[in-house]
Amino acid sequence: ENQNHDGSSNDHQIDAMSIVCKLFSAGIQRRVICENCGHESQKVDDTCVVSVPLPASNADSKPNKNRDYTASLSQCIDLFSQECFVEGLNCDSCSNKKSDSTKRGARLREVITHGPRILCIHFKRFKMKFENGLVVGEKDDTTVELRVKEKVKLEDPNTDERKIRNWNAFAEYELFGIISHCGKSLESGHYISFVSNSDPGSGNHWFMASDEDVKPVSAANALAAQVYIAFYRRLSEA
Repeated sequence: ENQNHDGSSNDHQIDAMSIVCKLFSAGIQRRVICENCGHESQKVDDTCVVSVPLPASNADSKPNKNRDYTASLSQCIDLFSQECFVEGLNCDSCSNKKSDSTKRGARLREVITHGPRILCIHFKRFKMKFENGLVVGEKDDTTVELRVKEKVKLEDPNTDERKIRNWNAFAEYELFGIISHCGKSLESGHYISFVSNSDPGSGNHWFMASDEDVKPVSAANALAAQVYIAFYRRLSEA
């Protein structure tokens, strides 16, 4: 038994953490291929928050702050799942062959393999950049078009890359919570939440909470918020 110095038990804390993990844990497969030797490694990790990029973040041709661009959740997840190049990999295969620890470049791909009961999506609105010798936070104002019902693609971690691309399993989710950031940077602004108190599948009745101010709002107003974090409850199995 896990006990404190006074003999009391910490089991309730462990149980509480188990409940959080059971509700929120999504499975993320991380597939890495070394550019130098071609060694491939795969690992599936659990995460309670899935952080996805905004499509307009890498589009230099978009208007300033990307205010005129609209993205969907599926576009953000597709971008999250795209293969990308990373630097600074410590490849065990290369090190073993050459007896060195030289950092290598690698191709990385991450996909969602397990959809939790509560899916928490974090949209990467903030990034850091150097400006006049200082590190400055910058906010991406891309609009994310939220829908009450969403289908999230799940990918099979036990197949090769060719089969993964043809995998076609979806889990259906219903949006019930939104955290919105009002402001121009990470260092300033205000957070507002929108919450639906309805049971799954019974329709949405939304409330806005801003500090101590809580009031009912329409679903349209809630869905129009500039989402920073979105919470979805699972309605169906893949």
